[in-house]
This record gives sequence, C-alpha cells and structure tokens, in this order.
Amino acid sequence: MSKVLNDTAAAISANGSASNSLLVSSDIICSIIASTSANSVSPVKAKLSSSVYMGAVQFRQRIILSLLSGKATVIKEIRSNEENPGLKGNILLVNLTSTEVTFRPGSIYGGELEFTCGVQRSLVYFLEALFILAPFSKLAFRVTLNGITADGVDQTIDGVKNINARILKHFGIDDGFDFKILRRGSLPLGGGKIFFTCPVISSLRPVSMTEVGAIKKIRGIAATTRVSPQVANRMIEAARSQLNTFIPDVYIYSDVFKGDDAGLSSGYSLFLQAESTSGAVYSADGVGSAGQPVEEMSIKVAHSLLRQIQKGGIVDQSHQWMLVMLMALCPADLSKVALGPLTPQCTMLLDDLKTFLGVSFKILENFPNEGTTTVSCIGAGFSNLNRRTQ
Repeated sequence: MSKVLNDTAAAISANGSASNSLLVSSDIICSIIASTSANSVSPVKAKLSSSVYMGAVQFRQRIILSLLSGKATVIKEIRSNEENPGLKGNILLVNLTSTEVTFRPGSIYGGELEFTCGVQRSLVYFLEALFILAPFSKLAFRVTLNGITADGVDQTIDGVKNINARILKHFGIDDGFDFKILRRGSLPLGGGKIFFTCPVISSLRPVSMTEVGAIKKIRGIAATTRVSPQVANRMIEAARSQLNTFIPDVYIYSDVFKGDDAGLSSGYSLFLQAESTSGAVYSADGVGSAGQPVEEMSIKVAHSLLRQIQKGGIVDQSHQWMLVMLMALCPADLSKVALGPLTPQCTMLLDDLKTFLGVSFKILENFPNEGTTTVSCIGAGFSNLNRRTQ
C-alpha cells in the first residue's frame, strides 16, 4: 500500500510539537529533520513531477536531496524481499509492511527540538543527514537526540564530532556550530544523549583540496560505558602497538563514562583519526561485541585506519558522500577535491545529484597524486531561501 506523506514525512510545528497525527518510522530521516509547518508546502511545489526509485539503497540521501531541491520522490520495493518487508521502526497510523513511500517536501524550519531515536540505528544515522540540512533551515537548529551512540553499523559518535564537523568547516560552517556528547549509550538499550547546534547560512563556500600530504599525527578516543576503565587502557595499548611502528606521534585518549552518563548498557568503542600535513583526515572505528577480545577489536580498527590512509584522498571512504553532496550544493563556482577509490555509495550519489540538482562531476583518476581521484564540479548555485531575514 502506497503511503503519501503529506507536506513532509512528519510535519512538526515551530515549537517542535507534532502538527498532525501522521508519525512515521525513525527509518525515515525526514521525520526528525524536516521540521516544518504542515501548511508550508506551496501548491507549485506539490505539483512537481516525482523521481521514482526502487529499494532502500540511498534512502537517506534521496530524502535529503528531495527536501533541498523541492522535488517529490517515490521510493518503491523497500526491503520487499526480506522476511519483514517495508519500513522499520516505530509506526503510528502507517502500515508497517508497506514497501512504498511518496515524499512531498516542505520547508526546513529548524529551532529547538528533542527526539528519541530508538535503538535500531545509532544517532549517527540521523546526525549525518542533519549536518547537510541544518545550515539551510529558517531558524538555527538546536537539537537534542537520545539513543545509541555506537552500534557497529554506522560510524561512532566520535567520528561525527571530529570528522564530519571538520568537513563542514571547509564549506564555511563554523561560527555558531557546537556538538556535545552529554551521555554515551551502548547497545542494546542505548541511553545516550547528544546536543547539536548549527548556524543558518545563505550559501556554502566552494572548496579546493587536492593536496593529500604525509601523515603527521594520529589521535583517537577509547570510550567505555559501565565497564572497567582498564578496558580503555587495553584498547589504547593494542592500537598503539600497531600504529607506533609507522609514526611516533600517536595519542589516544580514554573517555570513561560512569553512572547516569554511561547510558543503560555496558560497552566500549574505539575511534582513530589520522591527519596529514595538508589537512587530509582519515578515520576508522569499531565497537566491542560479545566474544571478541578487546585487543582483537582494537588491532582491527588500527589496520582499518592504515588501509584508509593507503587509499589516499583528503577524506576516508566513509565520508566521501558527504563531501560530494556539499560540493554540489555550493554556489556556481568550481569545487575540486582529491579522493581515494570511489565507493559504490558515492558513485550512486553522483547520479542522484545529477537528477535532483542538475550537477555533473568530472572525474580524473591518478591526478595529481598517484592512487587518488580528482573529483570536481560546478555547484548548483544553491542558496538558503528558508533563511529568516534579519
């Protein structure tokens, strides 16, 4: 059964309360990011032709682009071949097993909001989308999210704080940006809490980052919740045993959470970040699982970081998609970056950026640095029409 999500997937009024009875799955990222009045969609926007996609692949990215471009989107056959098909999460007044969504975008309002995001996905799943959308809202976002901060599927919350935030700064989003980890929350019960605020801008700043440079330092965070502090020390020692072979400047902090700040479940995670002389950043992370020794997980994360460094580019592969999406949203000037081998996710996104924004990318392999790919585009000239005039 097709579901038409009128105006936005979840219409939220200016004070953050639901303006109608339609509440949708936490799997629909727009349910927490498209904070808008239920009547904010213009008749012209509602009549735009829809882009139709099959399957749940690139679900978040297509909802983000639909919202920013104002183009309606239909996504069909969502997990249609699985035992439990359709949208996942908490559903009210929406059929859980439906495999089709029609999304008609509204306006991004912003403001002070708080959400409980469940325990099926990490808070990072939502934050990665918020980082793209928040700069283009009417009011500055001041968002509190509750849930899991490390799940082993998405990057850890430390990756968002240290890598995604750095990427935003390259595009001119700096003053007024803040990100705080108030509580950590491990699987299965979560209990984590973060606070995020982002300034409203009129447009992004084009970027040119093609120099990869040599690695100058490695930093990391060994985080624990409701376990012995010795677990953090064991992660640090195991990771350093691999990394100090290549570079002496390795420092990994321990971040031990106890009591109420440690959430509802015991767990631990390791985040590693390498930075080059030109400002390129690479990251890798891991989350402890039952039956896996702490040292084994830590060594695996260290090796993953070394592989990302070897692949080159100015960011690691997991952050490619965010970088190219922001490039496409820049003013109509040239943006150019060096990337390692493009991931399938990034390649599919390039096609979607052409469909939604009309932006084409030029790709040159092995230039100017051996093993990297230079990706460039002329931005869509996107500007924030939602921004409240002062």
